[in-house]
Amino acid sequence: MENSTSNNKSGRKVLFLIILFSLLLLCALCFLCTAAFYSAGMDTDLSTLSTTSNLDLVYAGGDSSSENKLLVVPIQGVILNEKPDDILALLSVDVTYGYEVKNILAEAAADSSIKGVLLAIDSPGGTITGSKAISDGVANYIEQTGNPVVAHIMGTGASGGYWSAAAADYIIADSGSLVGSIGVIFGPFKYYNEVTSESSQGESVSASSIDTYYITSGELKDFGNPYRLMTEEEMEILQEDTDSAYNEFVKYISERRGIPESTIKNQIKALPYGNERALSLKLIDANGPRESAYEYLSSQASLGSDYQLVKVFEEVSFWDLFLGATNAVEPMEASTFIEGQLHNKLLYLYGSPSAY
Repeated sequence: MENSTSNNKSGRKVLFLIILFSLLLLCALCFLCTAAFYSAGMDTDLSTLSTTSNLDLVYAGGDSSSENKLLVVPIQGVILNEKPDDILALLSVDVTYGYEVKNILAEAAADSSIKGVLLAIDSPGGTITGSKAISDGVANYIEQTGNPVVAHIMGTGASGGYWSAAAADYIIADSGSLVGSIGVIFGPFKYYNEVTSESSQGESVSASSIDTYYITSGELKDFGNPYRLMTEEEMEILQEDTDSAYNEFVKYISERRGIPESTIKNQIKALPYGNERALSLKLIDANGPRESAYEYLSSQASLGSDYQLVKVFEEVSFWDLFLGATNAVEPMEASTFIEGQLHNKLLYLYGSPSAY
């Protein structure tokens, strides 16, 4: 049985490699077509603009002749800490890396032509570290420049996504958005009761018991062992850590939004809210489409209509396209990567880590 399983795995690897090489020519054609599409069919001018920072900026709207730039920074998908070198990161399209955003904002602060920043948010949150990196980056940008920062939520601005939005001077939410989810989630932790068999993937079947042992030094070192119940001491310690992260979240939102901590804990709680209720609870400042956010930001920067919208240019290389195409062969790789980054961590995340 073991040899058969090994042969099957080897066969799958060979098949996967054959498919990869077969897709090589297709990816090359896709790359050429994409380049032609961008150069001929897009409204956005992909030629990089002159800048006094290290940012490669491209025109994204407004008056292309204006010397005043408003930088649009997307915060989309799950928020993680820092972009890894692992190629799986390239397949995770709906991910924002907090330290990458922080670095962009630091570079933007050095560019005198950038007069303000718009955070374009559609995120359920993610890691505490990544979310705080974004808010720290926003705070540093405001301190260094005195320029306005506006957050526009289009879809979801929850948990760490809302923490990021609260760092801005003003928050506008588009129609049909969910805002809030001021809370912390940790887990999941599994306990398999009376396991009798276990597959190679770790799936289990319950009946009578199989003993499983860990050799450890240090009390509670085998915390997370799925074959025993969590102790009361472990539960208390983890709850204290979770409460501490929650209290920090509440304090931050209270200070940024001027909402009493007691109101957040007892009235707002950890639910996400629709537009009108979010407005009445002072979680946002206004409702409106993305254009209204541009207009408000330009007015706060005293620019009127004399501005151009810019974004950081993200070059799509041949290998990016190639790896994206191979993702069609192994569609679970990206989601597995994200899930692995979220599991068993204290998170500012709306929903279960398994959902992403």
